[in-house]
Amino acid sequence: MLPPVFVGHDIYRQAAYGSHHWAGLWGRLCGRAVPATLSPQAQAVLQPLSCDLIDDKEVRECWRSTLADAPNRGAVRKEIHELV
Repeated sequence: MLPPVFVGHDIYRQAAYGSHHWAGLWGRLCGRAVPATLSPQAQAVLQPLSCDLIDDKEVRECWRSTLADAPNRGAVRKEIHELV
């Protein structure tokens, strides 16, 4: 069984820049291992990507180097518990 996947509030903004979140999510749903860092070849593909919705200074390096999100150990809102 796969661990749960929670999609955070910033997913659409980040996905507008690159599809690494969606690739990581689909990889998890398909039972694939998500590497800690992408290969140099994969990073080279992502490096030149840009988006009119994101300023270059707002681009996080992890958007180009990994499919895995950093853990967020924050509290889960009451509304989310009610949905689940």
